Amino acid sequence: MEVKVFRNAVEASEFVAEEMVKQIKRQQNSTLGVATGRTMDAIYDRFVNQAKKDNLDVSKVKAFAVDEYLGLKKGSPNSYEAYLNLHLFDHLNFNRDHLFVPNVSMDNIDLIGSEYENNISQAGGVDLQLLGIGLNGHIGLNEPGSAIDSRTRVVALTGSTMNSNKVLFQNEGMPLTAVTIGIGTILEARKIFLVATGHTKAEVVQKVVNGDVNSKIPATALKDHSNSFLILDQEAAHLI
Repeated sequence: MEVKVFRNAVEASEFVAEEMVKQIKRQQNSTLGVATGRTMDAIYDRFVNQAKKDNLDVSKVKAFAVDEYLGLKKGSPNSYEAYLNLHLFDHLNFNRDHLFVPNVSMDNIDLIGSEYENNISQAGGVDLQLLGIGLNGHIGLNEPGSAIDSRTRVVALTGSTMNSNKVLFQNEGMPLTAVTIGIGTILEARKIFLVATGHTKAEVVQKVVNGDVNSKIPATALKDHSNSFLILDQEAAHLI
């Protein structure tokens, strides 16, 4: 995994956004793996702005969400699908049929993972995967202890994850479970950007950079990927 350090979060976000634009210019029918969360807000904002300036055609781009909550009301503004529409698919000329999220409305939740894996496979796999990192090293909702070869599956949300997100759920109950792509699924992407900004991420970044691959810090799995990049600002990098 190659580490890239930028002066601040703005420059880090601009770099990732530019790489997204370059990927789509090279391959109009690119498949993106798209994460959610505060780290991604600035990246998607800059991507949309740059794509508009370049008159970028994104109509053939497919995007696969990293995860989705189980148990939310249909159309909930707190779903990851709603987030991706707000920050990406409500802009530019995206084809809304090309946004894929785990089908959490399926009656048999045990089939959600295999269906989603099949959708990714039928799309030809992910060309560029975007990820944030949790304070405990989680990627997607693959919490510490997740198997390196794990696949898309239903997971229980940890207390720390629920505490981080509960501020968003003032008007509806906080979900207890979600669907996440697995670490093994992530590692099949052809290129991966793991992004961490701000001083609060410095400790976990240090553990990822200086530690060996281990299931206690799920993000360390990316160190064995031949085309993965850890994108940092100086605050997140100050302990390495």
